[in-house]
Amino acid sequence: MYYVIYMETVDVKKMYKDIYTARQQFDMLHIPNLQFITVETSGIPGSSPACTQAVHVLSCMAQGIRHVVNTALQRDYQPPPLEGLWFFDPAESIPEDRSLVPWKAMIMQPSWVTREMVDEASNTLNKNGIRIPDSFSFEVYREGLTVQTLYPGPYQDQLYMLSYLCRQWIPQQGLLIGGPLHEIYLNYSHRKPKSWKTILRVPVSKEEEQQ
Repeated sequence: MYYVIYMETVDVKKMYKDIYTARQQFDMLHIPNLQFITVETSGIPGSSPACTQAVHVLSCMAQGIRHVVNTALQRDYQPPPLEGLWFFDPAESIPEDRSLVPWKAMIMQPSWVTREMVDEASNTLNKNGIRIPDSFSFEVYREGLTVQTLYPGPYQDQLYMLSYLCRQWIPQQGLLIGGPLHEIYLNYSHRKPKSWKTILRVPVSKEEEQQ
């Protein structure tokens, strides 16, 4: 007699609905500590071969971890979208061209994913000829208080929105920028650029906390 085990697929993006939804206005939101698989790169996916490859490997790792979880926990889930931390100071300058700007590509991992699972997925990918970059990491990102908004359209057109947010709106609220620009690419991989939706998130702190 054979038994078939059916696993319900959990949509991680819906589990963390507050984190993966935003409105087309500026909202303040406290982000809990979350764990990510990450890889450092530069340039823009689709125009930079090295960047495109880094994002591809990260996506393969996310699916590899998913397979390990399926086997170990009899649990299936839909990985959340690609995210990025851009390493420029948005309070000082926001580059029009990000083709040479370093950034960290990230995919959030649910709480049941362990380092051992990540290592197992990494070993499997290496055996299959997919090289894991030296910059790959499994880490916790502590973001805390943030300001966010939803931006519809190509990321190349974000400059005005980011400039207003970082140089006017945030200071007017008595806030200071506390870290790198955080972008969440909700659907860029399979839609036309005009239909892309990106969450723009900036970590902040209150001025009195810095005194």
